[in-house]
Amino acid sequence: MLNTTQIPAPRVPLIDERTGTISREWFRFLNNLYTILGGGDGIINPTNGGTGTNAIPTNGQLLIGDTGKYKLNTLTQGNGINVTNGAGSITVNVANTGVTAGTYGTASNVPTYAVNAQGQLTSSVNTPIAIDANQITTGTINTARISGSYTGITGVGTLTVGTWNATAIAVANGGTGATTAAGARTNLGLGTMATQNTGASGTFTTVDSKTVTVVNGIITSIV
Repeated sequence: MLNTTQIPAPRVPLIDERTGTISREWFRFLNNLYTILGGGDGIINPTNGGTGTNAIPTNGQLLIGDTGKYKLNTLTQGNGINVTNGAGSITVNVANTGVTAGTYGTASNVPTYAVNAQGQLTSSVNTPIAIDANQITTGTINTARISGSYTGITGVGTLTVGTWNATAIAVANGGTGATTAAGARTNLGLGTMATQNTGASGTFTTVDSKTVTVVNGIITSIV
């Protein structure tokens, strides 16, 4: 039989009158207390409802199970997690990642993110939307989208409010190859006849004394 008994203390005399020594019931009771209190070191084991340690905890320390006993330790913060130990308190929160709080992405920008292994955003910036011409393979550009100054439309110049700002367009490309009217006539082989004014107005007298009236190059009367 185990030398343990139940609390409260036994209701028998401490000394056995027959033997003159401590009674069996009191021996078991006191031995039980001795065992509960750690066999003389004053530490109550977990099996008896204690902690198994006499260490004094510091701020934020917890009793952590350690193979049949308890051990004092604090929470260990991981990546992106902050742990703050206070007197009787532990505060756990998500650490700031350096990303500025706000709304990202606009009609002309897309957000670009960097994500760490914990799934947290570590950076976020707006990147202007720029689509390389080589990526556009189909579709029609709405005329409302063509305005202002553009380069690379034909590879030789720009259009600014209807004005051609570049070298003259060659005859082979549908132009005149010149920047003056005289140069254009020469390049196109028109000669000097192209300068004749056929839209004259006035009256003329023929060799037979007839009066000819011309309006905008058209004979309107002969009298």
